[in-house]
Amino acid sequence: MIGRTVEAIASSTATRPAHVVLLDDDPTHRTLLRLLLDRQDPSLVVHESDRQEDALRHLRDLAARGMPVLVLADQRLADGTGLAFFDRLRREQPDAAFTFVLLSATRDGIEPAPLARAGVARFIEKPLRLAHYERALEALLASWRGTKTS
Repeated sequence: MIGRTVEAIASSTATRPAHVVLLDDDPTHRTLLRLLLDRQDPSLVVHESDRQEDALRHLRDLAARGMPVLVLADQRLADGTGLAFFDRLRREQPDAAFTFVLLSATRDGIEPAPLARAGVARFIEKPLRLAHYERALEALLASWRGTKTS
């Protein structure tokens, strides 16, 4: 189901390639996150998108193949917001198995507790601090895969 918790899809990622859809209109930020994800787990298949339609196309394709997906989306995008994209995913892909993480440089009224109740697995604040992102991604991937961090 859409927005299933990290733990609920962890077992399905153990036997199939794990896919990440990275939605951010900042190419530097996408590159940094892709490199960090690769360092955490080189077996991840990362699909980068700078537009919501492109990210949605990747998600539709993966959902059609029954693949669990980790979605990392920036809140402020050139063509909308990460939260609007999350709402659209829930409406248009109700049977997709994905875990949604929202990234943002500002809170702008964003509170983690209501996000969690809505089905957002995690909120990660910017600005880019390498150690902060590495720890957050390590914990997120371990939780998503059902493993423990050191």
